[in-house]
Parts: sequence; C-alpha cells; structure tokens
Amino acid sequence: MIMDSHTPAIGADGTIYVAADKALFALDPGDGSIIWSVDTGRAGTSRAPVIGSDGTIYVGGMGFYAVNPDGSLKWHWSNQISQWREPAIGQDGTVYVTAYLSQRLGVLAALDPETGDRIWTAEYHEPSAGISLGHDGTIYVVSRNQVGKITGPYDSYLHAFDPETRTEKWRFKARGDFGFVNSASICADGTTYIVDAHDVHYMYALNPDGTIKWQFKHEWGHMWDSVSIGPDGTLYAGSENGFFIAVNPDGTFKWIYRHHGYMPFGELKAAIDKNGTIYTGCWSGDLYAFDWGGGVKWRLPLFDKSAWFFFSPPVIAGEELIYIFQ
Repeated sequence: MIMDSHTPAIGADGTIYVAADKALFALDPGDGSIIWSVDTGRAGTSRAPVIGSDGTIYVGGMGFYAVNPDGSLKWHWSNQISQWREPAIGQDGTVYVTAYLSQRLGVLAALDPETGDRIWTAEYHEPSAGISLGHDGTIYVVSRNQVGKITGPYDSYLHAFDPETRTEKWRFKARGDFGFVNSASICADGTTYIVDAHDVHYMYALNPDGTIKWQFKHEWGHMWDSVSIGPDGTLYAGSENGFFIAVNPDGTFKWIYRHHGYMPFGELKAAIDKNGTIYTGCWSGDLYAFDWGGGVKWRLPLFDKSAWFFFSPPVIAGEELIYIFQ
C-alpha cells in the first residue's frame, strides 16, 4: 500500500503519478498497480507532481526531479538544505519552482525544461505554498516570515513576479498573524483569490495590479487550502470547523453546508467537473458531491475517519473517474 501520498497528477494516457513513501510512483489506471517508481530521497513525498506538455513529470522535496514518462531520470537538483515546493509550467515550457534557501529566505527559480539549468532566480521571504500562474504569465508565490516565537506571528505576502522583467510587480500583505499557507487561485479575467488561513478569516479578490477588488469576511473557521473556481466563477472553500462554503464572483455569500459532526473540510481543495458538480473530501473519510446550489448529490464513505491526515484532494480524470488517495 502506498502511504503518505499527496495530490496525484494524471498523464495524457491516463497514467497516475503520485509522490509518496519518499518516491515518485507511476500507477496503472486500470488496476492501480505500480508501473515504476523513482527514489526521491528524504522528504521526497512532500510535494505533488506536475506534468509538462511533453509528458515529463516534475516533483520536489529535498531535491527537485524531472522524470521521463518511462521512469528514467531526465535531470535533478540535489540539495540537502533546500526544500522544493510544487512547480508550475509556463506556456513556453519554462519550469518555475520555489525552494527554501535558509530559515527565512526562499528563491523563485525559472529552469530550462530540457536541462534543468537556471534561467533566472529571484529571492524573497520563506515560501509557504506552491506557485500559481496567471493567464498573462504572471507568477504568484506566497511567503511567510516568522517575526515572533515559534508559533508566530508571521509577516506573510502574496508576491506577483513578471517573467519578462524577472522582477516583483507587487506584493499583498496578509492581515492575520498566521498569514497565507495556500497558493493563489487565478481567474481567467486576471482576478486573484486567496484566503487568510487562520485568525482573521478573510477571502480576498485582488485586481491584476494587486489592489483589493473585494474581501469576504466569514466566521466559519480556518481555511487551509486554495480556493476552487467553478465554471460560472463561483468560489468554493472548506473550513476546519466542518463548513463548505460557496461565494459569488462579486464577493457575496452564496451558500454553506455544515457537516453534521463538524468534521473539517479545511485541507481538501475541491475539484469541479464541466457540469459544475463539486467534489470534496472530508476528514470523516467521506467524498462529497455537491450540486451548484449546495445540495448534496451523494456521499461516499471511503476511509476510516482515523486516517484523515492521509486524505488527498480529489482529482478528476476524463468523464467518469475521480481519484483520491489515503
């Protein structure tokens, strides 16, 4: 059994790639058997893989790996003091990734997809989430810099970088002491959505220039994962207190669902199919399907609730399959 897994990635041929047990695994979509695995070393399970247009699989941990679809190593960065976050792939194939350099310093790196050579780098505060890319190529990264004791507070920012000038365009500061712990979600019109995770309970919509478009304050608990965007622009997020929330594109409240046992939805980003059905996991071990109006279409018990820590967000493949890992 593959344990300690994270969000899988699905190849064009249906192959499932998942980082777990200090390795990257390729799984057969028919029966889940292991096709191949690549050892990624200590802490290699800490990041979700991303697939390039040529099928190359990229995954980070204590090192950063580019793996061919047949399981052979294409190239890798080995650094035992840096922890690499989830990468993102630009429209031209450039691989963008962030890493810790030290306790309070991180780096954004643009890498050549064929060789792994650095094209450019930019330093900023300690990274706390993966990269998001805007439709115009803007690179969004999140940082948290501890300024107090071990539990905070933190100076936390959403940074926007221009890939052409290779400089920071703007930064937006979190209001709460805990800051941003999730990556930004980017709408087709350039609006950026992000949530303050812990103490102030705000969802922000930012204009392309970094100014506030609107902010939605709620009292339903901490949100630990990124906002999901529906086909009609509706925003979905789960909270630690057992609530699953929908917000209209203009920042007004749409609907809310409360788990009967107050089991958290808070670390499990929702997946949305082309028909608008919303799929999200709950720490109760159940997979939920909601319709666009907030009604529960079905609930499927999957895992024992004692194993919630290993419950990955769902991933939709094709017309009929939903993958979720323990």
